[in-house]
Amino acid sequence: MSTILETDQDQMLFPWISKKKAEVIKSQNLKQSDLINLGIGDVCHPLPECIIKALHKGIDKMGKEAIGYGPEQGRLDLRSKISTVIYENRFSEDEIFITEGIANSLSILMSIFKEGSTIGVLSPTYPVYKSLLSTCGMSIVEIPADQELNFSPPNQKLDGMIICSPNNPTGKAFSKNQLEAWVQWAKQNNTLILFDGAYEAFIQDPKFPRSIYEIKEAQECCIEIRSFSKSIGFTGLRLGYFVFPKTLKWKGFSLAQCKNLISAKTNGVSYLIQEGGLAALSVEGLRASKQLTNSYMEMTEKLKDHLISSGETVIGGDHAPYLFWHVGGSSKEKFLHYLESRLLVTVPGVGFGMEGFLRLSGFINEDILNKALKCLSLDINVTK
Repeated sequence: MSTILETDQDQMLFPWISKKKAEVIKSQNLKQSDLINLGIGDVCHPLPECIIKALHKGIDKMGKEAIGYGPEQGRLDLRSKISTVIYENRFSEDEIFITEGIANSLSILMSIFKEGSTIGVLSPTYPVYKSLLSTCGMSIVEIPADQELNFSPPNQKLDGMIICSPNNPTGKAFSKNQLEAWVQWAKQNNTLILFDGAYEAFIQDPKFPRSIYEIKEAQECCIEIRSFSKSIGFTGLRLGYFVFPKTLKWKGFSLAQCKNLISAKTNGVSYLIQEGGLAALSVEGLRASKQLTNSYMEMTEKLKDHLISSGETVIGGDHAPYLFWHVGGSSKEKFLHYLESRLLVTVPGVGFGMEGFLRLSGFINEDILNKALKCLSLDINVTK
């Protein structure tokens, strides 16, 4: 079996997975399409027709008019559409900032904090958070999950806290009561919450908030970050936004200073991509998004049902297209076993901060699902 870790570089989870996939493809003389990919949460369907039309429309316009730099904060029509469609005018377009996605938003917002600031991250959680915080010189504080993989506020003060709901990798959403506890903790400790809502479109039960701003007083201590990537298939286009409420004043940092920050950090997102964003928020776009999210959740449910009926312990999959499968032992060894012997790509839980689990992605189609189910049926007892 392959060596688990060869270099410090390999400790970066997704580059390590890419390297191992490439090694298997080369050693077994395979094509990329021979792998059964339940790994990275990427799209597997083409862009909806309304998005294609909008992109063509934007190209045609740019071929007829000179369209150069746009507003650093993002196009006014897109910010206005987000205000109306997503937030029902609870926030003005002035409080909305267009970015290239979650990582870009977080990178910009890190400039709010001083070097060495204490920033909390959940464990397990998306590993890019820690990579980004480390690069920006922040002091990282991991907040571990309880036995049921739920999270409670820590008994300490932090400068900032990153919360993702539904959580990646567990696929579990925070309840209203849980989020209320986090908001109250943040207010009491003067902590700024950065709320990652990348998977909010997948929440199935209205009892689980899709926005942190459904919680009373959250506008005083929270910045919400969202993305078009997962809900409408923009992983190849890159578009997102964050909300900085005018009622938020954290250690003297206000909306006006956030505008200055965005001007210093970016020249704005592509006009063409923002045209696609407008289409995504149209009636046709919202309908297409619902169809896509339903499809991914259906695949996740079938995968989960298969594992549970086989006697496996699986967490998540109810409000996000991710399953956290308890396999015991070294998750990297289990990852390599499935990759090398069955060509099944997963993600080792240790990369998210929790050993003994594999994350499975439901961002798949029926063909990939059937191949995965066959593979798991053949080999599921080997993991025990």
